[in-house]
Amino acid sequence: MRTPGLSQVLLAVVLGSAVATGAVLGFDADRDGVPTHEEFGETDPLAADTDGDGLDDDREGAFESDPTRTDTDGDGLTDDEEYRGAGERETGAVTEESAVEWERSDPTSPDTDGDGIGDATEAEAKMDPTAEDGDGDGLSDPRERDGPTDPTRGDTDGDNLRDGWEIRGTTPKGASIAEADPRHKDAFVHVLYLQGADEELPSSVVSQVKQWYAGMLVENPDGETGIRVHLADEQRTDRSIDEWVHDDGSTTHGVSGFMAMREFYNRETIGENTGSHFLVVIPGEDVPVRGGGNAGGTKTAIVRPWQGTDRSSERSYARTIVHEMLHNMVRRVGGQDCNGEMHTCKGFLSYTDDTHLSNVAAEKLNREGFADPAYPQQMNATTCGETMVYEDQCGLESSS
Repeated sequence: MRTPGLSQVLLAVVLGSAVATGAVLGFDADRDGVPTHEEFGETDPLAADTDGDGLDDDREGAFESDPTRTDTDGDGLTDDEEYRGAGERETGAVTEESAVEWERSDPTSPDTDGDGIGDATEAEAKMDPTAEDGDGDGLSDPRERDGPTDPTRGDTDGDNLRDGWEIRGTTPKGASIAEADPRHKDAFVHVLYLQGADEELPSSVVSQVKQWYAGMLVENPDGETGIRVHLADEQRTDRSIDEWVHDDGSTTHGVSGFMAMREFYNRETIGENTGSHFLVVIPGEDVPVRGGGNAGGTKTAIVRPWQGTDRSSERSYARTIVHEMLHNMVRRVGGQDCNGEMHTCKGFLSYTDDTHLSNVAAEKLNREGFADPAYPQQMNATTCGETMVYEDQCGLESSS
């Protein structure tokens, strides 16, 4: 115990006189929430924050930190930094730029989460000192700290596949993604042939799709460019959605990417591939549609073998698939002068025959990665009725 200073001695005399005359013992000279008569000894009765760490003495008592030491557990984080967590202080190890959010590490333990990495080390690296898996990707911080994945990002390469899934080669729902690389963007594709779609997707078309995606100037953490496309599953169904009856009684003939998602992107239809795979729907020959892809994050496209001016070749078939899948990956890339905000003036996302990725689309993918799910509940839907908000329009498929 430290020796009382002159100010404490004088204050003791004053308090002694106050007590002798019947004054209230609840007097708090420094207004720190601790009555002055209780502060003789370790804390300074004339200072609200005895150790000057930014945390008042009464708050330290409730927090179980030492009000006389700026860093109770000696882990390199002040008690105030441990109390406030990530993103609330501009100085020290904890900054507003912390990659993951965390609240109140333990001021009495140098390693709050017990993962073998000290609290200050994790905070300085913008990791979460309160959780063994700070980014929630299924891989522990110690496992990720030395690479190849980023312990502050649950999806290191930005392809909407969690790092833990890609490392293990399977998703929590059981979908196989064995070819996935957590440091290079992957796109796994499930192809669904509807009633009347007699021809299977030609291997030459698949090869062209893979080649075009691989050649895109989209950056990856492994230092390479491009997106790797994997044809994971092909499936046939006797269902069709060649018309859509609206609330006003009118009927739209033909199929949209939205309708395909509404009817087919659920576990009832494509099983464990929901959430992780892109769905390419091939309708029958009698369906008057040339192609449709939903806005970024919806992962469903419906494709007929034409796009642009050439409506017969396998090359144009491949371009249609690339175009519509890109709609799933990128959200709002264009302007009103380029066929709306979902299209660009040039490149794959234009209405031309261009076979390159426009700069604006590449920049958006490099900056943001694949678009996040537009409707998260869709990723866990088991039936059409659980898909998004249009459940009154389910069950409209035609079996004829």
